[in-house]
Amino acid sequence: MTFDSAPDPALGTDETDVYPAKYTVPAPEKYHTSEILSATIKQLYYVNKKEQILIL
Repeated sequence: MTFDSAPDPALGTDETDVYPAKYTVPAPEKYHTSEILSATIKQLYYVNKKEQILIL
């Protein structure tokens, strides 16, 4: 996995890097209105600095 941005130093710790991510997904067709066509998802990925593994 690769990240488009550097880790956020305000969210990380000595042992963990935190990468903020944001992406847009289309809303299911049954929820389409003139106002709602997609949703923006914000997510944080936590990575162990020493092991370089994603923490789930």
